[in-house]
Amino acid sequence: TCDAEVVGTSRAQYPVPGQGHALFNKIIETGTIVKVVGRLSDAGWYKTEASGVSGWMKSNSLKLLNSCRPTVLDLHYLANWLNPDETLVLDDTFSSNTNVWIDAASQKTILVNTTPQGDAILSIQSNNETIITTTNPRVSNVSAFKLYTSLTADKVNNDSRFGFRFRDSGTDYYQLSFSPKSCKIDIYATSELIFSNNINPQICIDRYYDIFLSLSPDYKLEIQINGFDPISVNLQDPSGRYASGKIGIVASNIDTGTDYIVITTPK
Repeated sequence: TCDAEVVGTSRAQYPVPGQGHALFNKIIETGTIVKVVGRLSDAGWYKTEASGVSGWMKSNSLKLLNSCRPTVLDLHYLANWLNPDETLVLDDTFSSNTNVWIDAASQKTILVNTTPQGDAILSIQSNNETIITTTNPRVSNVSAFKLYTSLTADKVNNDSRFGFRFRDSGTDYYQLSFSPKSCKIDIYATSELIFSNNINPQICIDRYYDIFLSLSPDYKLEIQINGFDPISVNLQDPSGRYASGKIGIVASNIDTGTDYIVITTPK
């Protein structure tokens, strides 16, 4: 660890490396000295400790002291997102281009942009429904999983949606679709709507979304957005058509910028 001084106007410490937890952050006084535990490879976020509380701060809110050179560590390690009974499938902060992300329909590579603060962002501009997948083979045949991600949503209108497609066999799949304008979640089994629910409107007060999504071996789906109470849905698959498959990002009539994706599976 090493020391840094809190500077500027963006002085928030977040529970996860994302600004969706706006109602659960901690504002730290300018000039406070915090401990830097480590940073991500894209240098956008630092894991810090302040007054005994661990959390994440944007790199532009810190001034490193005494030649501080934070250790670069994987996100799943810094965030404690890998349990002993789990296997890491994907840890992508988009800074190294280790994983190639493509438009599933056109097979075109999705660009990664870097902000002035050092954040590497997977940028998706969609008019019609767009499915984004990675060429990483470890994500091509997943059954139960936990997924952690953070993104921004721009150019939002009444038809805007983003979400995830999972257990995608190529013909059958589950799809979680989130509407930021109406603050509503829809879940589909291929083309059939099987669940629809409005969620806490406070989740949708800004353009930032920190998302945890998990699917258990017994088909229990859990969705948590921006630290609010999770929603649980018991999926049904009497025909066995949705046993496993790819995981992909879905976007429609919206521009999104994804900061990272971490996926784990049970051993």
